[in-house]
Amino acid sequence: MGMKRIITSTVLAIILFTFLSCERVMILDANEKPVVVVDCMISNEPVQILKLSFSKGASKDTYEKVKDAEAKLIECGENQSKEYLFRKEADGVWILDHAAQEGQTYRLEINVPGYEQISSEPQTIIPLTVAAQREDCRESSLTQEHYHKYDYSPIYYSANRADEAFHLFICAKYYDAQSCEKKIEDYICVDQPTDDSYITNLEYDLKIYPTLIGHFLHNKYASILIPAIIPETKVFLFHIGGPFRGEYHYSFDPNDEHLIYNYGVLENPGQTEGYIEFSRLNKETENFYFTILKDYLDIKESSDISSIYLRNNLYTNIKGAVGYFGCKTVKKLMWSSDPMGEDPIYYDPKDPV
Repeated sequence: MGMKRIITSTVLAIILFTFLSCERVMILDANEKPVVVVDCMISNEPVQILKLSFSKGASKDTYEKVKDAEAKLIECGENQSKEYLFRKEADGVWILDHAAQEGQTYRLEINVPGYEQISSEPQTIIPLTVAAQREDCRESSLTQEHYHKYDYSPIYYSANRADEAFHLFICAKYYDAQSCEKKIEDYICVDQPTDDSYITNLEYDLKIYPTLIGHFLHNKYASILIPAIIPETKVFLFHIGGPFRGEYHYSFDPNDEHLIYNYGVLENPGQTEGYIEFSRLNKETENFYFTILKDYLDIKESSDISSIYLRNNLYTNIKGAVGYFGCKTVKKLMWSSDPMGEDPIYYDPKDPV
């Protein structure tokens, strides 16, 4: 009986030793060539940013940035195309000093050594017409310099409707003296129904914009749906406010070098001046970023979008890589910090007493 136990134990030891000797370390992405990941959103802003990285394998903790690439933005014309070359800013980041034009169609072409040519599907910059107007005047009086140059009053905003309804994304940007850069205000409020996930339980309670009192504040961004155009109404009206901390550009002077067409649209806001920023995405881009992508990834928590594309088979409009090429139209408008004219700090020292 004792001999049987010894033999049995010996056999088990041999089997266990053989099993451990044959154990292999499984590298899930062994010899797997990483995929290039493209992240680019162009706009009518002066500078475009293209981010390039490699997909992160299952056994890696971080993803690698692309270090060598040639990239260009192609403006698709009817007869001929124009090409604009990106320049490398840093590993994984390429910059283009060119503002995309409203109504124009663009596509990307990228060459990364060791990979086939990468290209995007074309995207069109959708026109956006918005305006800031005085509460106590009509469009025809905007050209009356003596009436607008020095008087303060509440502002209301208008957005031209389109053939189809679209979302208008709104935030307020102020100059932060400590960091010497523009930052997004913590809260913003609009007096029209919103359908975003930024809403809070806090209510607007500042007397300077009575129409906003009782409406909920939103975290940084608010999104309103601009209805499709109807014969009787071609514009959509609304008010904007919030517990803003910055000093905001305000002027209805027709000679103000910052304004475009005297409708409160700022072309070159001063470095320290705040403004309200409106953004419109084309339909495909809006659907991607605010329907598809947000179901898979919280941008605030992670910058590794490669795994989202590869593991979830997420939609991509990039050929020869994964990622997304989108576009948006941005407009910057003035805001009245002191619509009742009660705070002298917001008056220009050059204004007559």
